[in-house]
Amino acid sequence: MESKALDIPVQVYYQGNNYKSLANLKQYRVGSVPLPGKPYTGGFPVRVIEIIKSIIPGPGAGRVLHLYSGRSDIGDVRIDLECEEATRNMSVESFTAQDNSTWDWILLDPPYRLIDTSTLKDYADARPLSGSALLRDRLCLYFRHHANNILWLDYCSPLLKGFTRARLWFFIPPRVFENVRCLTWLKRNQGEMPISVGGIDLT
Repeated sequence: MESKALDIPVQVYYQGNNYKSLANLKQYRVGSVPLPGKPYTGGFPVRVIEIIKSIIPGPGAGRVLHLYSGRSDIGDVRIDLECEEATRNMSVESFTAQDNSTWDWILLDPPYRLIDTSTLKDYADARPLSGSALLRDRLCLYFRHHANNILWLDYCSPLLKGFTRARLWFFIPPRVFENVRCLTWLKRNQGEMPISVGGIDLT
């Protein structure tokens, strides 16, 4: 299903019963599972992977940074606290505080809201990005200085100053009380905020 009522290409996918629950939180500790009998893979859902690979086909697509990468192998540089598939085991906060690179693409599927707080002990970092204004603002500031394109999977569709929404994908869960997730493609508006200009106005 596709709609352009908002002048933005929008696609909606209805997920099957095997859609991962518990918010697909990354950085899940090795050997743990989010639900009995359902091993945690720590990567994007299959449909999201297909979309990402259709947009970023591989070598030649530019430099790709993957934050909260979990067990995913997508990205030239993958940042995650514990997963061995990451190229650097460190927090996203620490990496973005010291990184001065320019990225053609930044991918992120950050932690969301935890429904069952008893599982907190099983996560290396379970702080939901949307619930921490300080962490979220620091990350957005980093994006404004270092990203040309962002693919952001979350419960919402973020929009940053200097970027426009190029495309949206919505993922409808099979059960009534699960949240709809959205993959947002944010594209830098070079006319409004060129990445090469120092002293960017962030007001």
